[in-house]
Amino acid sequence: MEQLQQTWPAAFEETVRSLLPGHPAEQPLPPNTPFRSIGLDSLGVMTLVMRLQQRFGVRFAPAVLAIANFETPAAAWKTVSAAIDDNS
Repeated sequence: MEQLQQTWPAAFEETVRSLLPGHPAEQPLPPNTPFRSIGLDSLGVMTLVMRLQQRFGVRFAPAVLAIANFETPAAAWKTVSAAIDDNS
């Protein structure tokens, strides 16, 4: 059974939701569901990557920019979190 709740900061949730206008606000982001299944195509994922870098003041190394690292909300947060740790 998929975990229904994920712990990440509101800033992450707001950034992701800004690119998912069709995802109902009352529904939690499904942490392990691929973004493409909830309305975000590959161009949207690249937009998300850029917005996350801006929002959290991080730069993702080229090696980190693999689709697997941004395929789901949980994977994206893990990648952002690691970049925050690397930059501190």
